[in-house]
Amino acid sequence: SVDWAEGWSPHAAITFLADHGLRAGHYHPTIVDWSADSPFRKLDDGVLPDHLIYRIAGTETAATELMLEFDRRFSNGGGPADAAFWEAASTLVQQALGYEAALKFNRTISSDESVSLTARGALVLLERDAWQLPNDSGYGRKLTIRHPAHCDPFEHLR
Repeated sequence: SVDWAEGWSPHAAITFLADHGLRAGHYHPTIVDWSADSPFRKLDDGVLPDHLIYRIAGTETAATELMLEFDRRFSNGGGPADAAFWEAASTLVQQALGYEAALKFNRTISSDESVSLTARGALVLLERDAWQLPNDSGYGRKLTIRHPAHCDPFEHLR
């Protein structure tokens, strides 16, 4: 177990989205921190399928950043792929920060806006980026939950 002041247990965080087919792999050291990623979860059978991926990052002993990323290849509004993202996002907020935080997140979100809120001292950031490619109306969404103990390894470069 990990004290809340340090972050989340990496072993627990790996399983936060297992029920959504997004169990992260082995938590391991990288050049700048420790991390684990889930395999891509394809959300349709297209040539370029919409997909989700779940990532965690932190220190050797505590996960301090959780990320859920969604790539929507062709934006045709709503649909099962978008629903899969929103369901997984709500679950991640609840697993990481509790039921009350998930309720706050669900009341605050909008499908086309970026949102930033705090819960239990953690930053919850939802970003949407439209792709600027010709004839492509796809977009990406990213939910980031950053624990107060998170240290950006590149902060000194800014």
